[in-house]
Amino acid sequence: MQTRDCYGIRAIPFCDTEFEVDGLKMMWGGEAHIETDGTIIFISREWLGEGDDRITYRVPNSHAVTDNLTDRAVKALAKVLEVDCKDEITDAVTDHAVSNLEQVWSPRSEWGTHRTLRGRVA
Repeated sequence: MQTRDCYGIRAIPFCDTEFEVDGLKMMWGGEAHIETDGTIIFISREWLGEGDDRITYRVPNSHAVTDNLTDRAVKALAKVLEVDCKDEITDAVTDHAVSNLEQVWSPRSEWGTHRTLRGRVA
C-alpha cells in the first residue's frame, strides 16, 4: 500500500539540478513533493550536506507575485523539475490512484451485487 508523504503523496529525489533565476545560475538537490494532481507543492532542499538537514519551501502559486529571490528560485526549480521528472511524477500519481482504488474496490462492490435469473445475470 502506498503511504502518503508528509508533504503530498510522494517525494521524488533530485540531484544537483541547475536552473536560472534573474540571470543567476543555481544548483539545488533535494526532493520534490508531489500532490495527487501531479503538481509540485513543496521542495525540500539539502542545506548543509545530506541527511535530515533540509529546508522545505512551499512552491508559490503560478499567479502569485514573488518578491524575494528564494520564492522565485523555488518557482523556477519546480518548472524545471516538472519537465525533468515528468515520468516519475506520472508514476507517483498513477500509483497513488491505483492504491486508492485497491482500498475501496471489492468483489462484492462490482460483481457480487448482481442478481442471477435462470442462470443469467440480471
